[in-house]
Amino acid sequence: MNSIYGPPLRVIVKFRQTVPYREAAFLQGISQQIHARLAYISSVSLDTHVYQIEPQLGQDQSDTLQSLSAIPSVLWVEADALVRPY
Repeated sequence: MNSIYGPPLRVIVKFRQTVPYREAAFLQGISQQIHARLAYISSVSLDTHVYQIEPQLGQDQSDTLQSLSAIPSVLWVEADALVRPY
């Protein structure tokens, strides 16, 4: 099976306000905006959540993070420093 997605990246996202952080429609909407698969992992607080992002093949991870940061409801995004590729 050929995947159109590259290696996954865990990110921490802080939103400007409380959002429906794990609802399918919310995740699908963000995925479409950043052109990558997005999956909820866990919550840090009411407005901060951990996600897994799978960019499309050939898409740079930094471009994906920048696209996510550009969404108006997002305050900041950072790669999860606890998880690094081996």
